[in-house]
Amino acid sequence: MLLHTLSCDSVGQVYGDSSWQYARSATIVDTALAGAVPGWRKEGYRVLVTADHGFTDCGYHGGTSNDVRDIAFYDIGHPDGGIASDEVSHRAIAPTVLAILGLVATPGMTEPTLV
Repeated sequence: MLLHTLSCDSVGQVYGDSSWQYARSATIVDTALAGAVPGWRKEGYRVLVTADHGFTDCGYHGGTSNDVRDIAFYDIGHPDGGIASDEVSHRAIAPTVLAILGLVATPGMTEPTLV
């Protein structure tokens, strides 16, 4: 299942990550996920939650700063469970999704998968 919660991204880019508008949008998405994920898991879905990028407090989302590059990645239903203790590259997400789907990453995807 792929769910793209565009509302957080759009609101964050317009108002920044320190705004009440962004906090409200994130709360709405969090609440919706909290209500939906248990049912999806019961149906056998493995749920991945992540983002394509972060952004600064003024909404900028290009560059190399940590607030732009560091994002969360949740793998709800991973067979081993638990919380990873190491940071991993954002570039590992695409090959990980492909591996979960049983597909082979392209040669340009050199980051190891998270599975």
